[in-house]
Amino acid sequence: CVDDQILRGSEFFLREIKADDVVANLLDNLIIDVGFDRLLPASIVHCGVITDYNKDLIRFKIEASHVSVLMGFVPQVYEMLQKMQDISSLRKLILTGGAVSPEFMTYLRSRVPRVSVVIFYGATEVGVIAAMEDSSGWFSIVGDSLILEVRHDDGSIDETGIGDILITDRS
Repeated sequence: CVDDQILRGSEFFLREIKADDVVANLLDNLIIDVGFDRLLPASIVHCGVITDYNKDLIRFKIEASHVSVLMGFVPQVYEMLQKMQDISSLRKLILTGGAVSPEFMTYLRSRVPRVSVVIFYGATEVGVIAAMEDSSGWFSIVGDSLILEVRHDDGSIDETGIGDILITDRS
């Protein structure tokens, strides 16, 4: 079941990242740094850990590489977008690692209006679990081997999406 879910997560990235893309990975050695980058048809710009000392260097690296896909944790992507001057090559943002507030989505629509935004939720144990494209407003389960529910502390299912996430497999 876990192997099947990891395969579905891999398919998610292969669907979102195209052969002519240049992907800047801000995910601190996660997702596409652990060998998965060899499977992707795109060029990968490994940015490493962002610190106060290298932010400008990473921004320069992203701009000089004409990155078309910027992937990272929500605060990292926000910070880079604030610093970047040339965003003309960007076509997609792939976000993870935290909630994306309505204010942040408003910022993205004003800063990069023609850029597609994809948000994914994952877990170390099984990889990508769910993804949302900005046009839908809802997360969709990636693959069919898992059941994802949001529950209250008393165990009842929450329809609004606020609560604890419970992930179980279908088998």
